[in-house]
Amino acid sequence: MTISPHPMSSATTAVLCSAALFSHLVRFQDGIYEDIVPFRHLQGYRKRFKDSEFDAAGLIDVHIPLQPWLALYGYTRLQHLCSSVGRTESMLLYGAYFGDVELLDALATAIPDIYAGHSLPLAEMAIIGGSLRTVHYLRTRQFTFPTESTLYLAAKHGRASIVEHYIPSSLSCYQALRLAATGNHVACVELLIPHCTPYFLSQAMMLAVRHVAIDSVRVLYAGGGRLFSEEPLVDAATQGRLDCLEFFLAQDETKPRPRDMRQASLTGAIQGNHVELASHMLSLADDVFVEPSHVAEAMRHQSVAMVELLWAHRETRWRVDIMPTWVNEYAKWMDAAAQSGRLEMVQCLVPKGDNTSVDWYKILVDATRARQAQIVNWLVESGKVVSDVPTLEQLMVEAMDPSKSHLKTSTMEILSFVKSLLPSTYRLPTSVVEEAAKNEAHVFRFFIDLWWPTHDLETRASVGEACLLAAAAGGKQKNVKLLVSHFHIGVTSAVVDAAKQSCSSKNLIAYLESCQVE
Repeated sequence: MTISPHPMSSATTAVLCSAALFSHLVRFQDGIYEDIVPFRHLQGYRKRFKDSEFDAAGLIDVHIPLQPWLALYGYTRLQHLCSSVGRTESMLLYGAYFGDVELLDALATAIPDIYAGHSLPLAEMAIIGGSLRTVHYLRTRQFTFPTESTLYLAAKHGRASIVEHYIPSSLSCYQALRLAATGNHVACVELLIPHCTPYFLSQAMMLAVRHVAIDSVRVLYAGGGRLFSEEPLVDAATQGRLDCLEFFLAQDETKPRPRDMRQASLTGAIQGNHVELASHMLSLADDVFVEPSHVAEAMRHQSVAMVELLWAHRETRWRVDIMPTWVNEYAKWMDAAAQSGRLEMVQCLVPKGDNTSVDWYKILVDATRARQAQIVNWLVESGKVVSDVPTLEQLMVEAMDPSKSHLKTSTMEILSFVKSLLPSTYRLPTSVVEEAAKNEAHVFRFFIDLWWPTHDLETRASVGEACLLAAAAGGKQKNVKLLVSHFHIGVTSAVVDAAKQSCSSKNLIAYLESCQVE
């Protein structure tokens, strides 16, 4: 079957043959940069380059669209990519990092003064990228970098070819070794070891252990490096790693005693709050002991699991000086746990010490001040504190502290809980409700609702006026409106004057003046 094409309309023909469309198509073929390669500009790269500002992801973003374009068109149409300063800089940084010397040279040909007009860290980018050829090329373009700094930067990023080239001309290789070791760049470490003294090898070993660069540790040890202190093992265990400890324990020659290394690793495990690791260390050998600082660290982390683990070993692994520390610090730890709202920790500690040494009333007050409603409820319901009226009143006063006014939910939880414990005949002191008038609206509403039903009309009127005066002087507009509109307290000139003298908001003053009783 033959399908005859429909003839184009005259309008379509006119558009396709128009000079405007033709010129647009030609321009597209000639290169419109935003349509051909939509890569983003790399920003933040200037002459004073900071290694911390290096953006590898940004360079990858440029590489993804640019590499296929270069493979297709080569270096003959670079002017279309360099239509702005930002794109030109991105091209230069790309070429330096990915070691594309041909691109850098082609850019210099297409734009003769391109290197004269930019203060980009091209040499640094070439070093980080790892192309020695590019580093040499950029030197011919006056992009140089000090020899020592070149070695350090290459070692930090694991660029072995550049490290090997610059070692003979470097005055000191230790800085480069420590950077390579902490980065776990084994090839660079192997190159630098012969150029460092045993002392510097031991220093690099300490850093490698601290950073848990286990491959560097093995290479340094084989090259004569030794660990002369167990302290770095603390840092390794803090990160939850035992690789380095296991390596050194497996060696015939270890300067720190195995017991000291195990003890240091236990300390690190506790400092890092790694319960399983700490448990493993305690089961590894009988010469590992719990120290007072270990218990203090567990308390600092508020880790119930760690405290339970250490407590379980109190008969066999606690040093003799721990129990006095436990007794002396027990009440402080209990108070700290309560103030931070860690009910599990409080309940964990209760059976592990002398409760008669604990001032439970103080802990209750401190927990209320910290707005730890869960702790307050538990202390009262468990019978740790007697919930008599004076105690409950004190809790209400503490919960009224305006410094914690942002903790509305927990404040109201505590106040509601206290209210549920008050006897039905309870009468709130007038001084408390007057003080509450200076507080946030939700707090004042609680106290005025508790106080109001238990007093006669005359007392309500006089106390209401005092509360209105206090609220106006404190600039509490919501409290003022509540007293005026809901409790029908009249606004006097004294109230208006109090608001003006305290520099209250214009809206509050205007509201009071509109409600003022003549």
